[in-house]
Amino acid sequence: MVFYFYPRGHKPNTEDFMIYMGKDKYENEDLIAHGLPCCKTNNVTIVYTPWSNLKKTAGMDVGQVGFYDQSLVFKVKVERKNNEIINRLEKTRQERYPDLAAEKEVYMSQVRQARRAGERAARAVEKAAREERKKQEDLKSYKHIMKDEFMVSNKDLKDKYTSVEELEDDFM
Repeated sequence: MVFYFYPRGHKPNTEDFMIYMGKDKYENEDLIAHGLPCCKTNNVTIVYTPWSNLKKTAGMDVGQVGFYDQSLVFKVKVERKNNEIINRLEKTRQERYPDLAAEKEVYMSQVRQARRAGERAARAVEKAAREERKKQEDLKSYKHIMKDEFMVSNKDLKDKYTSVEELEDDFM
């Protein structure tokens, strides 16, 4: 079971902050394991760090985590709980029983699809630019001017015209 809480001013279906936590430290193990980065008591230290910075090894106890990079860890000591904030969060509480591994896989799939779409768009732009450059090079080259089907030999002109004056008259 996972509790989800939303901050003030939350709009549904938006990329907004969400706070979630397990019912106890055993349920938080799944949250830690599947990358869903949870106390309502006095005198606690709140640790802010990205999920990717959490280090969990097999030898650690339940609920225990380490950090890969201490510079990414930000700790805040809260002496007394603020009931106003807790009450506001409790009003938004939703209790769900999610499949965390499936949710993570869906999220990673969406990230991959977005990345691929970006790469496809970049390739399309690059292809269009390449075609435009080739078109401009073709326009600047003389290969379209000297084609055999446009060539006329003097023998062809001699057969067609009997005199130079006829040729000059037909020229314009």
